[in-house]
Amino acid sequence: MSYGTGTNVEIKVWGNTRPTPPAAVADALDTATDMIDDAMNNRVELTGDDIPPKYNKCAELLAAGIIQEARKPEVKSQNTVRGEKLLEGLKDESTESSRGDAFHLGFMDNE
Repeated sequence: MSYGTGTNVEIKVWGNTRPTPPAAVADALDTATDMIDDAMNNRVELTGDDIPPKYNKCAELLAAGIIQEARKPEVKSQNTVRGEKLLEGLKDESTESSRGDAFHLGFMDNE
């Protein structure tokens, strides 16, 4: 299952929705979802209410950027830039929240 919705990606790319969603939208959302899961080290598929809203927004931005850059590869899409910044923020939030739960074990040599 991909994060985000095709409708939101279509609006970001074309300004409206198409009668028949292009296959590129679903493909781009799949790619964006894989990028997020890899960056966040997600090993379990998130579905429904388990998907953080920021994941959906990030996937939609990245997917829109993927589609736009396929049409104009020489220009980096603003959607890609915004999606990458959001993804970096998500990684930072993840690191900060896990720091509070982390602890270190010291081993002592009993010689």
